Order: sequence, then structure tokens, then C-alpha cells
Amino acid sequence: TDGSQRVGVGNRAVRIVRGYEDGQDGGSEARSSFLDAGFHSLLGLRVAASIDHGILDRIVEGCAHAASFAAGTVSTGQLISIFGDNIGPVNAVAGNWENGLLGKSLEGVEVYFDEFRAPILFASRRQVNVVIPFGVAGRENVRIVVRNGFQSAHFLEQKCAKAQPGLFTMESTGKGLALALREDGTNHSATSPIRAGSVATVFGTGFGLPVSPWADGQVVTSAERFREGVRVFVGGQESVVEYAGSAPGQLAGIAQVNFRVPPADMSGARDQVFAVEGE
Repeated sequence: TDGSQRVGVGNRAVRIVRGYEDGQDGGSEARSSFLDAGFHSLLGLRVAASIDHGILDRIVEGCAHAASFAAGTVSTGQLISIFGDNIGPVNAVAGNWENGLLGKSLEGVEVYFDEFRAPILFASRRQVNVVIPFGVAGRENVRIVVRNGFQSAHFLEQKCAKAQPGLFTMESTGKGLALALREDGTNHSATSPIRAGSVATVFGTGFGLPVSPWADGQVVTSAERFREGVRVFVGGQESVVEYAGSAPGQLAGIAQVNFRVPPADMSGARDQVFAVEGE
């Protein structure tokens, strides 16, 4: 009666039967008893296994800006990385495409920002990369939920801003040389820097909404400017921004900024060159 084991009493050949009646009292809470050597046409054995989907109760390490790796505030259209444990498949997989859009389900993984599902760029056991849906624009806070199979990790709540810009870097760490192009379209580097007075192109994410709306997960084929103004400073000097908007041919949410490096140098030589760093 108290749930403890009965030892040394009763008939040890009698076994408990659960859910035994055919069509009646079929739930697992039903109990009866039969001899272990007995046979009955209505009795059988159902073999079952509990599947451990492995997802933790919460996202352990939170999320970070996919370009700058800054944590905290996020913005609509921003690419972010979510970190945790067992939040995705054991073997890492890249996003898939569905009807020309980046898919919102990947190997059973789904990521929600409030009620909006996010396009998924990458998923692994420890990391999921997504694009924040444009539908969360204007909200002060957003709740992020990662689902793996039919189980959900504990939600993560983040502050949401109009924009949270960051630049992609050569080493994909958020630090050091920016992923940038020189005026002739070639890659800039420490040995092939950008010359003062020329136009440089950098790439990033988190620049907010475009003037014309984009669909979540679409590839933007044209140049669409952002609603929020973009300012660029090089060595503390403000430069002329010639374009700030979508990166044509790239995923919606990836930004391209073309700016002219100030011709006035900081050391006296007018042919001063600059290696642009991410910030």
C-alpha cells in the first residue's frame, strides 16, 4: 500500500498485468495479476523504448552576433549564432532551400522568435545559426525558442533594437581585419590594403530593415538601401558613404557598405593606405 516492494510473501509465480482488458481498462494505469506460466488470447507484450532526444532544459551559452560576436541586443534581419548543448544534430548540417527560400526546418530543428520561425543557416549539436525574422521589427524584447524534434530548449529572452550593426572579419572572429574589397573588387588584406581616397566595400549584418520589404530567407538580387542611416568612421574621421544596403546575390540580412576612405592622412603622406578593421 505504501509502494514498497513485497519480499517473502505471497505467490511468487504471480505477475502484475497492466492494461489487460480488451477494449476496457486499456490504459497503463489498469492493474491485475496472472500466473507467469499462464496463456490468454487477449494478453500480449508490447516492447517500448524511451527515446532521449537529448535537448537540455535551457540554452546554456545564449546567442551572439554572427559578425561581431557581440552578445546582448539583437535586431531584425540580423544573422546570429545560438549556442547550447544538444540543440541540433550530432553531425553538422548546412541549411536547405525550399521554393527559393532558406528553409525554416533543418534535421528536426526549428527556431522561433516569438511566433516567427527563423530561416536556418547551419545546425549542429552545439550551435545553430539563423536569420532573425523581419516580423519582430518594432518589438522591445523577443523570446527565442529552439526546438529539436518535438522537445524545446528553455527560452532565451533578448532585447531587440532597430539595428545592431557588425562587420564580418577575415578570421570570422569579430576581430582583426574586416572582410573588405578594394575599389577594383579585389580582396583587401594587410599586404594589399585600401588606399586613402579610394572606395572600400565592407560586409556585415544587423543593419535593420530595408526601404522595400524582404521575405525571410530570400536572396536579394537588387540593391536595396536600409531605412536607418549608416555612418562610417575611419581612424576617427567620418567618410562619405556611397551605398549602404543589401549585398546583391546574398541572403536578406547581409549588408554591404561602400564608403570612400578619407583622403586626409593621419601621418602627413597623402598616399597613406588603410587596413580596415571590423567594429
